[in-house]
Amino acid sequence: IPSLILFAFVGGSFLISSIACFANKKYCSTLSIGSVVVVFGWLTVQIIMIGYVSWMQPATAITGLVMLILALALPKNNNIECCPPFDPAPWDDKIVEWVNKPFVRDRVFTIFYMPVGFGSAIRRVDKKVTKAASSMVDWLCLCEHTSKWNMDIYIAVDKEIPDADNKLLSGKFYSKVYEGNFNNTGKWCQDYAGIIKSKGLVMKKMYMWYTTCPKCAKKYGKNYVVIISELV
Repeated sequence: IPSLILFAFVGGSFLISSIACFANKKYCSTLSIGSVVVVFGWLTVQIIMIGYVSWMQPATAITGLVMLILALALPKNNNIECCPPFDPAPWDDKIVEWVNKPFVRDRVFTIFYMPVGFGSAIRRVDKKVTKAASSMVDWLCLCEHTSKWNMDIYIAVDKEIPDADNKLLSGKFYSKVYEGNFNNTGKWCQDYAGIIKSKGLVMKKMYMWYTTCPKCAKKYGKNYVVIISELV
């Protein structure tokens, strides 16, 4: 019975708060703090009933304190607009040419192509960009899925950023805008490949540009995704 209570209440509370954090929910900080309260409550009852019996008790307490610090550090103002409205016109069915266009590259862990911690990667780059008195250009973020477990992101900037993985992209790129649920990604890619072939173009490398986060897509009522490929 105690093990089932531990699994359901302690493990369940951490699972729920973790999902909320990954989904960038406005109440994720509150849930995380609540999870810490649950685990400390469990430890208190356990020590009162059976006393100190294992090194796991102080280890769990230390882990709880770390999680409390991280939970308190989560952004509290969730009313800030994180993604500006996207205008599809300049990117729909267009060929653009870049000459040494500056980008900063970072990486995002993925689970079968689903990104985990995408927002954290963006904030990490944004911190370096802000420190360098620079800016992200057009909020352009090219995503390259290199495997089921990794996605390289290229964020457009206006100059070289210190202490960052700076990359320059040159060449001709064809872009096409799609709108809808991410479940349609496979169909979008098939349609895009057909358009590329019909235009007599040859694709060298494909990127995805997820223009808005799920929260902002819900707010605007549109979920625009741009497929951009480097042409041979």
